[in-house]
Amino acid sequence: MAGKAQKYAAKTKTAKRLRGSLKHSTKAYNRCEICGRSRGYIRKYKICRICFRQRAMNGELPGVHVATW
Repeated sequence: MAGKAQKYAAKTKTAKRLRGSLKHSTKAYNRCEICGRSRGYIRKYKICRICFRQRAMNGELPGVHVATW
């Protein structure tokens, strides 16, 4: 588990550094606050689709429930 925590910390530091050092605001891009992923980003929740799905399955997102049929 220590390896995952270190990777997470490295990703978040990288994301913060990239955002802070950009000269132009149009070059900034959204990253997941949890894992640092840049693709599949959901703006409303500020997380990626994978983290969103995990949180929804665990019931950690208020107002979101998993569809079953």
